[in-house]
Amino acid sequence: MTCDELREEYDAFALGISEGAVLAALREHLAANCPTCEPAVREALDFAARLSLGVRQTDPSPGLRRRILAMVQERPSSPRVGWLAGLGAALALLTLFTVRMSMQQARSSEALTLLSSGDVKQLSVQQPDFRADIFASRSRGVLLLASNFKPAPAGKTYEMWIIPKGAQPAPAGLFAPRADGSVIHIAEPIDQPLAAVAVTVEPERGSDHPTTKPFLVATP
Repeated sequence: MTCDELREEYDAFALGISEGAVLAALREHLAANCPTCEPAVREALDFAARLSLGVRQTDPSPGLRRRILAMVQERPSSPRVGWLAGLGAALALLTLFTVRMSMQQARSSEALTLLSSGDVKQLSVQQPDFRADIFASRSRGVLLLASNFKPAPAGKTYEMWIIPKGAQPAPAGLFAPRADGSVIHIAEPIDQPLAAVAVTVEPERGSDHPTTKPFLVATP
């Protein structure tokens, strides 16, 4: 897809609501350090950050406004509810996006930097019942983006593992999904050839080595 075709997706990407072929195309542009898309996405992230902090006189772009209204219109409503319910739904969506960005703005910016690095590669993910994307950059680290992630069992947590070629798995951080099931987790860069990235369920304080079989594995 061209930059012109992606132009109205910048705000949606910053709010985490892009998906499908459009999301994949935009990621390709960012990974290639696109001189049009990269600064525009950074500006969209800045808008989202200002929105989350409650800065006045900050209006979403026409494209984002249409996107939110389209999402509202897709929801069924009865004649009794009328336009007021539609307005309420739109405000609820905006509130949700505001809360999400206020909590994840820093991670989103870090994730964008990683996705924009010249050496980033998307790994092949093997997983059954949820959406996950893993990207690796030797200069920036490893990024896990996921949705529909279930909470870990009581007393447990999720732990990422970086597995270099010919070496044992190294712990790469603990994480928990947010209430909506989304995950943004970033691990430190590695200076060895990568064999795989894995995620296991571990005791809530984490482990020095995997104690359960990985349920999520990604390979170059």
